[in-house]
Amino acid sequence: MKNYSNKLFFLALISLSACQAQTPTAKGNTMTTATDAVTLNATACYGTCPIYEITLHANGQVDFEGKGYTGHQGKAQRQVSPELAKDILQALEVHRPKAGTTAKNAVCKRRATDHPSYILTWREKTGEPTIYRHYSGCSGAENRIITEQLKGIAGRLNLLDLIRYKRKVKRLSKPDAPSS
Repeated sequence: MKNYSNKLFFLALISLSACQAQTPTAKGNTMTTATDAVTLNATACYGTCPIYEITLHANGQVDFEGKGYTGHQGKAQRQVSPELAKDILQALEVHRPKAGTTAKNAVCKRRATDHPSYILTWREKTGEPTIYRHYSGCSGAENRIITEQLKGIAGRLNLLDLIRYKRKVKRLSKPDAPSS
């Protein structure tokens, strides 16, 4: 089943990256448009799910803020290639609702109540946010694919070291051996 899910994810990712908006230029050619930046928020769950915010800019700047259960608490910056940034931004455009609105998972027949949400926010030129809310506890293949795509952004941006939370486990010491 896991192999099937991985294949679905990669097929979806390939098809999503093919969905690019085209805008005519002054010369009549078409050019791919991309958002200048998008913010991904990973919210809390009923456990130790990492809580963080990632803002990806078209120039490759990545702003990270670990808010809870992350390997890095607080703000950090990274840089990726502008090509990778634009590829990710274009792939996320498929989730973008109408400007200035908020949308959520289209289909959520069965819902587990202990999973995080992933919230994508685009800022319009007016300053008004456009928001897509994805709850990862929704069942179904389409929702699993979107969840994996959104979770996978951190890996593509090389942020896993900042996100992975290492629990501090208190180990019980062995009792002293009886003296003879």
